[in-house]
Formats: sequence, structure tokens, C-alpha cells
Amino acid sequence: GGGGGGGGGGFSLGSSFASLTTSIGDGLTSTTTALSQSIASNLARQYTMPDRTVASQVLMYRQLLHTVCKPGLRLSRSFDGTPAQRAVMHMPWWEQGVEKSKRMVISYDNLIVRLWLSGAIMPYVDGGYAHDVAVATATTSGSEIPEPSGHVDSLIDSKGLPPIPHEYWVDRLGFQQTDPVTDFRSGGVLSLAMLVHVVETCPHVHCRFLPSGPAHMVPFGITCINITDMLAKFLMFSKSVDRIDALLSQKPFWMMFGDPNALLVCQELAMDMLADVVVEMVRERTMPRNNNANNDLDGTTQSLHGESEGKVTVFDFAEILEITEKRVRDDLLGAGPKTVVELRAVHGRIKARYEKAMVRKEREAERKYGRKD
Repeated sequence: GGGGGGGGGGFSLGSSFASLTTSIGDGLTSTTTALSQSIASNLARQYTMPDRTVASQVLMYRQLLHTVCKPGLRLSRSFDGTPAQRAVMHMPWWEQGVEKSKRMVISYDNLIVRLWLSGAIMPYVDGGYAHDVAVATATTSGSEIPEPSGHVDSLIDSKGLPPIPHEYWVDRLGFQQTDPVTDFRSGGVLSLAMLVHVVETCPHVHCRFLPSGPAHMVPFGITCINITDMLAKFLMFSKSVDRIDALLSQKPFWMMFGDPNALLVCQELAMDMLADVVVEMVRERTMPRNNNANNDLDGTTQSLHGESEGKVTVFDFAEILEITEKRVRDDLLGAGPKTVVELRAVHGRIKARYEKAMVRKEREAERKYGRKD
């Protein structure tokens, strides 16, 4: 598939926001039409090109990725209730209540409020999934714990916006600064919407990155944005991939992306896989070992940060990300799941396989060096 340069050519959002939603199911381009004609023959093969529905989804993700996050950003179009619009109206980037308002609205302020409430406030209130453990660890971490009471102070101001700057953006949500906006540079509105998705609908994944969780040593916000960037690269809607090349590519997983939920589930599972990698690394570093050698069990030398105490730290982030990328690309997407159900099943098998390998390694280390106290 050729296609010249200018990956985002003609896709600036101001003028073409309408096409962002109309393109879903409405006339895309002659390229896409040609694709849908040739798709029948492609489906017979393991590797398929994106059909018309998939192509329109990928173009939408691409536009969201290119849309710069900034306070006050608001993009809106009417909701006409077409099948194509209904298929995507539950996606996390829209303001809720699409059917009622008859508008499909993307708003930075709306997304940032939802991220604040579901990510920095609600998990930490009395009864929230971070609260009990937060109380238990308060003495060790020195962090402040909200007082149990009927009233939750969300710190939302009179304009309905969260406090910026505020230390919770760093301490609780894992951004680099007390104003998160600069961290969205690489992934635009898409990376913000994916964060909102994880805190609102995947508490089982989010809690693994909280102060009490097993992957607390990597910052949640930055990690989530990195995962979105990684998926954008694999699914060919990143800025570096030419639009036409993406639409003509053949991948074993394209069929699955006819379901708009596929991207959300990829984000959830990739985050979960990254947490698993952190847990494995901790287990590996706390295994009994020959103290004279700074070697991993397979003979590879390990990185040095926190190594001697068996700790995993933020300095291991690049390595953690690299291992996760390989697993998501080769094990998860490479298996060519055709549906979201199949994708989850593949993820379950991967999880079990790496757990089994880790248990085997631990037994081997115990046999060799004796049980660690």
C-alpha cells in the first residue's frame, strides 16, 4: 500500500469534526469503498485488511489521537440515532447522556472532571477500593486520609472543575506534574478518554496501580498514556503511520475491531498485563539466589536500580514497558482474536502461561539455593 507523506493530511479537527462521526458508517473515501469490495476475498485468509466499519473506527481513533487536549476544548455534533452512531455512543470520549441531549460532545473539561472524581476522589473515600488499604498504610506512607463521613469533598470548584494545580494529579493519578495537560501531548484526547475508561469501568485494573496495589511503583497516569501510544502504533492510527497505509494493511486482528469495544478492552488488558510484568519482576528479584552472582536465573544480568534489595522501582519502567509491548504485540494481538470474547480468552491463557512459568522458576530457585526467609 503506497500513500505519500502527510499522515494527518486534511484531518485537522476544527473543520472536519463532523466527519469524525459521519465517517462511521457514512461515505468514507474511494479507498475504503475499494477495500470493502476486496474484503470478501480477504476474509478467507488469516490476515485481513480493515473493512469499511473497521476503517471508520480507526480513522476516528486517529482523529482523537491528533486532537490536542486543552482546557475549554469542546467539539459537538448532532446525534441522529443512526445505527453507526448508536454503536459508538457509549464510548468514553463522549459526554454522557447522548440520547437525552441529542448531541455527541467531546469536552476536555468533562473528561478531566470524570478522571478526577473516579481516579483521585472516589477510590479514596470511606468504602472506596483504595480507602481501607490507604488507612492501613497511612502510617508508613504519611499520606493524608479523608475522614470517614457522609460528605465527600470532591474539591470541585464553583465552575464545576477540579483543582489545577493540585498534588493529587501526581500522588494519586500518577501524572508528571500537578497540571496533567502536558502529559496528553502524545496521545491527545484519546489518551485522556482511555484513562477515564480505566478509572470508571475497570476498578480491578486501576486498583493494581494504587498505593496499596502490587504495581504501585509505576505511575498510573503516565503508564496508561504509554499503553495508549503503544496500541496506536500496533493498530496503525499513530501519527507516524500514513493513513492510507493503515487502511491497506493486513493484520490478523482487524476483524475484531468491527466491535468498537475492542479498543477499550485492549487498553484494559494491556494495563493488566503490564501490572503482571511488574509482579513477575518483584517475584523474580525476591527469589533465593546465589549471592555471588548478579545474574538472573537464565543467566542474564539484571538492571541495578533497587536490584540488591530485590525492589522494582520507577527506574525499571522502560524495561517493564518493553516486556509488555512484546507480549501485547506477539501473544495478545498476534494470536489474531476475531472477537472481544476471544481476545479475553487469549488474555486468560497468556496470564496462566506466565504464572506457570514463574512458579516453575521459583521452585527451581528454591531447589538450587534453598528457601528464602
